[in-house]
Amino acid sequence: MPSDGRYASFPDRTSHSSLSHIYWEDYDEQYGSRPYQTKILWEGMLNKSPLELIPLAKSWLTPPMLKGVRGCTGAYNKLQRAYVFEKKMMRFHLQF
Repeated sequence: MPSDGRYASFPDRTSHSSLSHIYWEDYDEQYGSRPYQTKILWEGMLNKSPLELIPLAKSWLTPPMLKGVRGCTGAYNKLQRAYVFEKKMMRFHLQF
């Protein structure tokens, strides 16, 4: 597999150089004297087939829409693959 010439430290885990041939969307990008890019990669071992994982992947890529949010603030956090909220009032409401 093409890479920048460096080797992965462990055969069962990815490393930055073992993925240099794959291009996907940046999560964050900073410019300036020390520019960098942040990309999100989740890896793991599962006992399900690729077809069984499609619904899970879709839920991460397109999380359910929120409506009627009151008494709290927050948003979907791609790094955690979860909605993260901060309570602003004693009573709060949200609906998916």
